Amino acid sequence: MNIRKELKRQLYRQKAYGYEKSPYLLDEAVLNAILGGDVETLEKLISFGAVSLSTNMRTLSKNELRNGKYHFMILAASLAKAGTDAGLSDDEAYMIADIYSRKADRASDSDALQMLLQDMCVDYAKRMREIKKEGILSLHVRKCIEHIYEDLSADLSVKGVIKYKRLLNQNEYKRAIA
Repeated sequence: MNIRKELKRQLYRQKAYGYEKSPYLLDEAVLNAILGGDVETLEKLISFGAVSLSTNMRTLSKNELRNGKYHFMILAASLAKAGTDAGLSDDEAYMIADIYSRKADRASDSDALQMLLQDMCVDYAKRMREIKKEGILSLHVRKCIEHIYEDLSADLSVKGVIKYKRLLNQNEYKRAIA
């Protein structure tokens, strides 16, 4: 069937029966808690049922579980995009979405998907909290932490860190005069 015709038919039905399709988004308060790294508020919202995988208004598959998985994956990608917009690295944000999407793909029921959604939201919130804390640390401490993550076999003795810092300063100086 022609997609254009199907689209027109669906839009007509939506208008004729007076309902609107909800967007594929989490509640604004939930999203703000995640992006703000406010894990405590997010956990309260979860306990109130504000973080839920709602599939009622959009049917992507006639199979209920598959429909939930599709919705989950859309939310995972949306959270990754929101995370990158808020300062999370692209690699980290989308890899998290990929990992949770693979877990969702293996889920055997809707309750498991719901638990995964909650876990994913808390995971993103914790990572956003870490980013917010990075602003508190001095530039030199953040650079050293970054160095450790980049080279897990790096020499972390005082001499090794000083050597790395000198190298960093030389590179910054070279860039400044270039």
